[in-house]
Amino acid sequence: MSNKMNRRKFLKLTGTMVLATSVAGALGGCSGGGSSTPAPPSPEEEEIAQIILDSINAARKEVGLDGTVQEVDKISQLSAQRALEMMNGKTNEELPSIPEDFKDGGKCYKYGGRESWTKTGVPRGYFTKEQLTAKWKNDFQTELTAPGRTTIKEDVYVGIGVQEREGIVWHDVIFVHEGE
Repeated sequence: MSNKMNRRKFLKLTGTMVLATSVAGALGGCSGGGSSTPAPPSPEEEEIAQIILDSINAARKEVGLDGTVQEVDKISQLSAQRALEMMNGKTNEELPSIPEDFKDGGKCYKYGGRESWTKTGVPRGYFTKEQLTAKWKNDFQTELTAPGRTTIKEDVYVGIGVQEREGIVWHDVIFVHEGE
């Protein structure tokens, strides 16, 4: 029996290791008490994340901001981690920091300096498109009228993380824009 590995198996294992290393690097510093890895989102959590994304887009349109918001995978993974840690009792100050610059799918992104999170869980019934659109519209209008606050115009990508337990939802939204 030979100990040699064929090229295909070698490349497959190498690719898996590179992917695991890059994900670990993106989520570095995210460990903490309890479960430190978010489970894949349930269909209900995916539905809530879609409601959040739809409400952000609707609110941007209502206040006259161009472009639609899209999700970025890598920042969504960090956002999911942050939502999980909030659900486990961490405060915003204890959450993993958001990188200023990062790459995802070959594109460069910059943190927009804006985020939204739940300090305490919110009942599932709150997450309707109408309620969230009104909230985002108010947030965007406030920021548009504040002196020196212009990053909202560039924020066209988000990471959305949702965790739900027993009808209570924690969510984290991180705004980013294309960088260099």
